[in-house]
Amino acid sequence: MTNYERHLFSELVDVNWEINKSEHNSIVKMALISRYSQIVAQLEDSMGVAEWRNFMEMGKEMYASMGGYWDKRPEEVNRMMARVS
Repeated sequence: MTNYERHLFSELVDVNWEINKSEHNSIVKMALISRYSQIVAQLEDSMGVAEWRNFMEMGKEMYASMGGYWDKRPEEVNRMMARVS
């Protein structure tokens, strides 16, 4: 992972936290979700889609025991995110 990609990933984590843990109004949440999607697209462009997915899968395996989204199947996470967006 390059410094640029590390910076993007750090921002992604921050935005994800803001989406999930703060009590913003729906307009702010939608802006945060949009920014999250933009960052993911930038990471996929920079790393390549396959490498990005591999990176995320490794993270899920590492942190699955901690609970949260990580222990959900991808289709469940997509369904949860669709309800928000």
